Amino acid sequence: MAGLTPADYERIVPFEALLDRIVTERQQEWRQFRRRLHRQPELSGAEILTTQIICSQLRSLGLQPQVTSRGVGCFADLSTGPACDDLPLIAIRADIDGLPLQDRKQAEYSSTCPGKAHACGHDVHTTIALAVAEMV
Repeated sequence: MAGLTPADYERIVPFEALLDRIVTERQQEWRQFRRRLHRQPELSGAEILTTQIICSQLRSLGLQPQVTSRGVGCFADLSTGPACDDLPLIAIRADIDGLPLQDRKQAEYSSTCPGKAHACGHDVHTTIALAVAEMV
């Protein structure tokens, strides 16, 4: 990391250690969450249960998710203070839909919905986005 001072490193190293500790402590719950999504894929435009699950997770983090006008998908503001035009805005997003495919995975968390599967990784992307929201 070019341009960092020794003082910068003194701040970064404890922060990295904190992130490592959080990931270690939470990885099992995040894995269970991802597997829950994997078991219940919904096709694009029909992600009602998925949206409810995500909103519940966001509320558990103390956030106030808002569902889109279509009733599928949601968003939450993670801001820590008033908006400022001089500071960048960062958005974290993830697709949440599954695909119209049969899940061929032989695991206890295989899709329970015939002809629908999270074969595209959106269950993983969603879990990562929620983990980032938790860590922020």
